[in-house]
Amino acid sequence: VEVDSCRWYVAPGDTLSSIAEHFGSNYVQLWSLNPTLESPDEALAAGDSVNVGHLYSVRDTDNLRYLSVQFATTRATLELLNFGAIDKAWGDKDPLTSLAGTYMCILPHSCFGYEPDVA
Repeated sequence: VEVDSCRWYVAPGDTLSSIAEHFGSNYVQLWSLNPTLESPDEALAAGDSVNVGHLYSVRDTDNLRYLSVQFATTRATLELLNFGAIDKAWGDKDPLTSLAGTYMCILPHSCFGYEPDVA
């Protein structure tokens, strides 16, 4: 089985908001990753694919803490986007030497900590 990194295959009823919710993100973030969508409200068709992150080339000096800080994300999001690639036994500061030269999916949280004022 081959899995496309950083891609989500749309199921019936999926929206950018519902997909973003799986990854602790928001629809605007996903819209910015999908330049072929003219609007963030554009209907998605079942079977379409949506980018849910960027591919990042892992260096042998990288660790999960560095990636979390660098991209304003969390270990949990990195594990979710890279299912099976990150060993649960690895510490946050253990070098990712075994992944050096491979690609990880990264979803930066550019709006991290932002809460809209809905008064």
